[in-house]
Order: sequence, then structure tokens, then C-alpha cells
Amino acid sequence: MSKDNLKSRPLTAQDLGLNNKPEPQKQNDTKATQPPARAANTNQRPNQSSNQQRPGQGGGRNNQQGNRGNNQGRPGGNRNNNRGGGGNNRRRFDKGPTKFAVGSFNQNTPVSKPTAQVSMSKIDAGKLKIVPLGGLGQIGKNLMALEYEDDIIIMDMGFTFPGEDQPGIDLIVPDITYLEERKHKIRGIFITHAHEDHVGGIPFLLPKIPAPIYAAQFTVKFIERKLEEYHLDFKPELHIVDQDKHDKIQLGVFTVEFIRITHSIPDACALAITTPIGKIVNTGDWRFEEQPLDGKESDKTRLKELGDEGVMLLMCDSTNCEQPGRTPSETEIIETLDEIMVRNYNKRVIISCFGSQVTRMQIIVNAVAKAHRKLVVVGRSMLNNLELSVKLGYIKIPPGLIIKAQDMKSYEDSELAVITTGSQGEEFSALQRMGTGEHRDVKLKEGDVIVLSSSIIPGNEKSVWGMVDNLFRWGSYVYQSATRQIDDLGIFHISGHANVDEVKEMIELVRPKYYLPIHGELHHMKHNAKIALDMGFDPKNVFVVENGQTIELDKEGAKLGKKVKSGEVLIDGAGIGDVQEIVLKDRMAMSSDGVFMIVTTIDKKTGKLVTSPDIISRGFIYVKDNAEILNNSRKIVKNIVDTKTPGLPANSPVFKARIRDEVSNYLYKITKRNPIVLPVVIEV
Repeated sequence: MSKDNLKSRPLTAQDLGLNNKPEPQKQNDTKATQPPARAANTNQRPNQSSNQQRPGQGGGRNNQQGNRGNNQGRPGGNRNNNRGGGGNNRRRFDKGPTKFAVGSFNQNTPVSKPTAQVSMSKIDAGKLKIVPLGGLGQIGKNLMALEYEDDIIIMDMGFTFPGEDQPGIDLIVPDITYLEERKHKIRGIFITHAHEDHVGGIPFLLPKIPAPIYAAQFTVKFIERKLEEYHLDFKPELHIVDQDKHDKIQLGVFTVEFIRITHSIPDACALAITTPIGKIVNTGDWRFEEQPLDGKESDKTRLKELGDEGVMLLMCDSTNCEQPGRTPSETEIIETLDEIMVRNYNKRVIISCFGSQVTRMQIIVNAVAKAHRKLVVVGRSMLNNLELSVKLGYIKIPPGLIIKAQDMKSYEDSELAVITTGSQGEEFSALQRMGTGEHRDVKLKEGDVIVLSSSIIPGNEKSVWGMVDNLFRWGSYVYQSATRQIDDLGIFHISGHANVDEVKEMIELVRPKYYLPIHGELHHMKHNAKIALDMGFDPKNVFVVENGQTIELDKEGAKLGKKVKSGEVLIDGAGIGDVQEIVLKDRMAMSSDGVFMIVTTIDKKTGKLVTSPDIISRGFIYVKDNAEILNNSRKIVKNIVDTKTPGLPANSPVFKARIRDEVSNYLYKITKRNPIVLPVVIEV
């Protein structure tokens, strides 16, 4: 291909040499979202649909029809005219909808077909159970299930990172014992977006509860790439849905519709689930970005239509419910980056952000191109997400902008910029290794300018500030949100989550009867609940629950159900769930007070010591400076051997326990520390 032809279009992944495999074309028919054929299920109720078109759901709402199943396009007009929840038609939030028409599909019915009216006589007797197994009362490992009689669907399947009290643990996923015991009921898994706290658990949990996965295009491609890193013994079923066409998936009694929502990653979706007792809306992670870089706004029109049709329950993201007002636009970062490039025109600029923030990556690409610099991409997740985003058309890169890290020596500092991961001070991230001088390709030097285009996640303060100190030690200057006023600069980072006023607008659009804060620690969810209460919700209709606490809904109302088993499963290397609490306690003890090992050799015939016990200390005391402690410990062991019960084997658990207990007591008395004491007894 000629250079002229290359300049006439956006750069692709093949041009970058990132991946030579052509991306398959997306199918435009309904097969992508049609549920896969399932084996016959003798427990499944017969199809209850009829050929009669679903009636409108007026319910006293000025006779407005709720059915969207016809072939007419969405009414035109300015989307913003719908803001505010319907003016004089707004109802009290505690009254709720008066009627729900529920659709049911045959498995072979295309998803674009309208729903049909069904008989409610049988299924009205059941209860819809909301089962939160992750993400409520914590940040991360989001997983929510909906259960109605013989059908279960799952929303999201994420992980979280371990805390400082979980040494050696790589990841944490939800405990899905409840779902494993009911795996025959599981119809499908619906993913709202491609952040790790919503998809990261799939490689570990999907083999336990195999089910088809439905998500928007970017999310499915992200999951595909993620699963390539793991060798599953089955081929997962992944299905792409089109949220802009409001594709609907019918599985069992549930019909799930995808709705575009803005977040900090492409193709984020809210879910509208039609159930036998009414509609449920799950916002996923979201905010109302008023000036999205790609021009794709949240679908407020459809959210308002759902409110007009009647929504039983709204599950709403709580992450930023302690932040007043609205989140600023992502575009405000453009001015900040442009200013940094101008101020430091003769210096190398290194910018760090989350590898999943595709919009931020596009802003950085544009700023680098505007400054006439070359861009180096560093960090595995950054490279992978950049490649995927370019292939799918979410990021446009001018030809010739990107160069390899090894080629930086051919350019002046004023001609270079680097984009990298590690803004949270992660232990093995690229920026962290630059700070310690261990990065293979990027060596920091006097005059480098480093930009942290992120805010510090609570709990990461120590790692981030430690990394920042290391970066300063090389003679670099670090720009970040915490010091932007000192540097007289604008915004460095925009959260992907809605602030208080946006949550209010979401509630006004959807107008649910019941409200459930999700995705956040308890204090986040409490403040989210307060927003709803301040807007007039009946306190009995607002639920604040943590993982494991179910909620039951039926025609009569909603109430707390029974608690189910929940918790966390620890991932340590290749091991899934094989690290128990006692193992973590031992690791913490070793990291805190060390190990004190006593090797005792005993003559099997006489029961006497063959030689003085050997003592090995690691992380407890320096042996050469503590001869008295070692000698006294040996005397304790010798006394135990001499007074051992005749006939008691020297390697018996009782004998070893006595050594451990008496030596531990002595060591604590002398040092006020509790090392792990390991007695090793050898009979010869």
C-alpha cells in the first residue's frame, strides 16, 4: 500500500503491526444476539406466548403506549427535551407502576421481534429473587443474579485485588457456591462493560457454571482476548448485541435489553430486564457524559421510555454518590494536556493512565499529534487495549505517530511522548519499574516530565506516593491531580461514575417503584439511598444490602429474603480457592515476626538426643547476635525430650506441639514477638 493511500484513512492495527489477523466482519442480522439452541429441559415450562400483539401499558399515564415492538423508528426531536422525567406526568416514586405486560419468546424467535402477551395465572405465584454475590458493600468483584423459579440469569462476573492482609494472593473472585448448586437453572450471563471488576472473574468462574455470555461488541472482543490467556477445556459461547438497536435476548422468563450508557470504556451498557413481576433496570457503571469524544451519548430517550412503561426496580451505581453536582466532561482534560505539552516543549513527556480508558487514550493520542511528537506505547494492557480499540475503530491514530521504544534514541526529547500504565503504583507496572530503574526500554533522566492522568484509588495512597518519590529521585517532575492547583493546571482525570445530580436525573428518567444502590462500599450505598429518600421515595421501597442478602419481589411488594452463602475465593497463581484463612494468617505472621525452625534428631532406640538441636531463624532474630536465645531454646527442647512419656513416638503430633508451645512462650516472653515456630523431629 502506498503512503498516500495510508494517509487517507485512520491507522489500523495491521498498519501498526500489532496483529496481522484480519478482524472478522460483524454480522448485521439477528444471529449475533439470538440465544443459542439449548438441550431439551424437562423442567422448562411450555412457551406461553400468543400471536396477539402486546398492548400499551397506559396504566393512567395519558394513554401513552409502552410497546416498542413495532417497526416504527424512535420519535424524532431533541433528546434533551425528555430530561426531567416527564414534567406534569411525573408520579410519586413510592406509588410504582400499575400494570406490567410481560413478553415470552420461543428459543428460535429472532430477538428483534415484539414481545407477546402471556397468561399470568401461573407465574404470578412465583417470586423474583435478587441475589447479590459481589459488588455490594465493596469495590469490585461485581456479580448479581436474578432468579425466578427454574430460571437464573447473571449480570457481570468481576474480580477485585487483594488487600495488604492477603499476602501472596493475586486476585479475588466471588464465592458462587449458590450458583453452582443451581447451575441447571442458569440461562445466560450478561456483561455491562469490559472493566476487570465486571469481567475479570470470567476465566475462573465460567468453567464452574458454563453459560452463554451476552455483551456489546467491545466487551465481547475484550473477553475473547482475555480468555485466550487461559486454557479452558471448553469453547465459551460469546454473543455480540447491538445496544443502539436495543437488541433483546429472551432466556426462560427473562428478556434482557441492552441500552447505551456512557462510562470510561467503549460500549458500556445498562440492562433492562423484563421479568414476570415487572421491569428491572441495572445501570452498570455509568455517568452522563454531555460531550462524549465519540459523539455517542447515553440513551436518555430510551431510559425515559422505560420509565413511561413502568419500572419495578432500579439498581444504580453508588461509586460517586458522595460527590456533589455532575462529573465534568472528559474533554476538559484536553486543555490540561495541551498546556503541559506547551510548557515542556523541549522535554520528554511520559503520561500514565488506566489501560482500559480508551477515550483518555484517544485524547492523549490527539495531544501528542498536535504537539508534533512521536508516541511510544509501554505496558502490556495498554498495548493490548490500544490494538483492540484500533481494530474496532474506537481509536484513530495518525499514520507514523507510533514508534517502538527501542527507536527513541533516534529522536530528541522534544520529539517524544510515552503513554504507559502504572498510575496506581502497581508493583510490576511499567511506570513503577521506570521509577526503580528496572524498566528495560524506558530509562528516566533529569528533565523528564511525568503526568499521572488519574486520581488515587482509596487504599493505593502509599504505593502511589512511594512511586512518585522514586520518579522525583531521577530528576523528573511529576504532574498529578493532587498538586494541580500548585501547578496552575486544569483537570487531569475524570471519573467514569455519576455524581449526585446525575443520579437524581437517572431516577427522574426511570421513575422506579423500588430502589437498590449497587457497586460500592456501604457508605457509598447509604449516600446513594439518601438521594432516593430525599426525592420522595418511601423508605420501605429503598434497600441497602450487602453481598449475600437477597431481596424478594412479587405482586404484593418487595422484602428482604434469606441470606445465602457469599464471600470471596482467593486466586493464588494457578490455584483457585485453595488458599484458606489459616494460610493467610501464616503468611502475615511470617511477614511480621518471621520463622523459627527447630530441627531435633532423636535416637529411636534410646529416645535421647543424638545431637544438640539445630535452629534456623528467618525474619525473626539475627542468629549471631542472639546466642543466649538459641541456647535457652535448645535447653527447652532437651528438657522436653528427657521428660517425654515412655512409648510416645518422637514424631507424634503431641510431642511436636509441646515443643512448639513451650518455645513460643519463651520467645514471646523475651522478645514480645510471635514467630511461627516449626518443630522438625527426625528419628534415627
